[in-house]
Amino acid sequence: FERLVQLMPKGLHRRLEILAVLPDIAVLVQGNWVVRSDALYKDDDKHSKDAVEALRRCRNHILWHFTHSLRLQTHSLRRDCIREVPPVQLEAMLFQLAVRREGCW
Repeated sequence: FERLVQLMPKGLHRRLEILAVLPDIAVLVQGNWVVRSDALYKDDDKHSKDAVEALRRCRNHILWHFTHSLRLQTHSLRRDCIREVPPVQLEAMLFQLAVRREGCW
């Protein structure tokens, strides 16, 4: 929650104001607020627009899976995202969002 508050526009202090803006920067996944991919991966001069879009798509795909299931099979994720996102970045995303289990997250 503290990380999400940091991403909020400056000057929001009351809880109701924060809750009103929260859906603009986060999505609810299994009862937890998770920073939106477009808030986390912003367009910048360091990365190409295509690379940033690929990161967003892959992370959104992961979030979508977790909204529908408690587990994410590693092999299906690799099949879906590996073409767009390097394995090191894919694993970093997963470590931010989930706990690794045998064969799944």
